[in-house]
Amino acid sequence: MTADHFLDRYAASFITAQVFLRLLRPAARHGLTTVAQLGERYVDEGQAG
Repeated sequence: MTADHFLDRYAASFITAQVFLRLLRPAARHGLTTVAQLGERYVDEGQAG
């Protein structure tokens, strides 16, 4: 792996983490208080089944 490739992957991971952390505050209003909960698959109960 080249240094540029490593830095690209590091930057992408960092940006992804920042996105999830920024989503936590508004998501908490809907009962989602952890990054793990944000990553769970969403199922619209009105459309299920």
